[in-house]
Amino acid sequence: MASSRIVRGCCITAASFFVCCGILSPLNSYGRLFTGIQDSLNTTAVQTGWIGSIPWAACYITSPIALIVENFIGYRQTAVIGATVSTICYLLSSYMKSFVGLFFTLGVINGFAIGLFLHSALCVQFKYFSSSGRTRAAGVTGLGCGFGAVLLSVFYEKIIPTHGWRFALRISSLIAGVLAIPASFVVKPNDDHIGPDTEIGVNEGENKTLQSPEDDMDTEYKLEEVSYFESVSVPEEDILLYVTITTNCDLAGRMVLIFAAGFLPISDSNLLLASNLVMVAVSLTFAFLPCKSVFILSSIFIGVGRGWYNILPYKAGVDLLRLEDSSHGLSLVMIGLGAGFAVGTLPIGAIFDATGSYKYGFVLTAALFLFGGIIQIFVQAPVCLRRPKGTSRRGQSFKRIDRDEATDV
Repeated sequence: MASSRIVRGCCITAASFFVCCGILSPLNSYGRLFTGIQDSLNTTAVQTGWIGSIPWAACYITSPIALIVENFIGYRQTAVIGATVSTICYLLSSYMKSFVGLFFTLGVINGFAIGLFLHSALCVQFKYFSSSGRTRAAGVTGLGCGFGAVLLSVFYEKIIPTHGWRFALRISSLIAGVLAIPASFVVKPNDDHIGPDTEIGVNEGENKTLQSPEDDMDTEYKLEEVSYFESVSVPEEDILLYVTITTNCDLAGRMVLIFAAGFLPISDSNLLLASNLVMVAVSLTFAFLPCKSVFILSSIFIGVGRGWYNILPYKAGVDLLRLEDSSHGLSLVMIGLGAGFAVGTLPIGAIFDATGSYKYGFVLTAALFLFGGIIQIFVQAPVCLRRPKGTSRRGQSFKRIDRDEATDV
């Protein structure tokens, strides 16, 4: 029974890998589309950056709607609708000739559709796995995005200079249709493999109330590397090098988490906190030491950090929130992520439009990463102080006798 449940969970995770490879890779490669869209639609840095970040915002913020849809029509149906609508959005986006049209097709609607799939996939996976298994499952799902972005970035680099960003989006839509839509049909829990509260319930004796929206710490700012490098007159061949390094390190960071989950001497939440602090240093280095060696080193850290930020918040957030149903915890985590993506690019782009430089934008980014880390410390501290006896440092609960049962005995 247990082995068949794990096999089923692995099949769903593998299917989620292919779906993310199809519908999330174009967003992860948006940096290569940035300048083409800006030149074609005559948009500002704020507007162009928002087109790239609003899909992530819509994906995460609308997670409560995804939860309602899942309860109404089921996980599989929700996942299939999300993958199908996202595929169509990429095709429609290639025909948009205004900022508003692209904002809604590539941004809002596409993001909402991706959110439908992502929320469904993670909820189903979390029913089959617990502890480090959840980190691995989310990691494999996110790995599809990283793996696809590596291949898509190479394709974009070859095709965009000759055929333009519109043709690139049409090919992306075709790839998404081939990979994502068929695989989305696999995302369905088998009730025979899942007992009551098998892997979802909170640890015994723990507080079941909401502590705080933990993912305020994940105010990620989708800085467009290509636009920044062009603003400081970096040669085209060097830009390609830095983008390639970032994309490959993104993939490598995800793979490290997948294989190391459960073996690291640090919890997922503490690892996320350490990543926040590293990004503070990286942002300040970008601002004040713009040279090739710094760009290479920073591209490595940005790539690894991006990969981790697409995996760690889900499990770490659910662990810290400690809600009875992990699907509700995932919704709150995704809302926190969405809030960051919704407003993150606005001040950065506005600063660039006003000054022609990203320097102060990076300083602001560093301050926000630091602020996010401080918030996490305050959220995490009460959880550590209230950790019940018999609970491990990684948040896993050992079996023990309930107080009432102990009294009866």
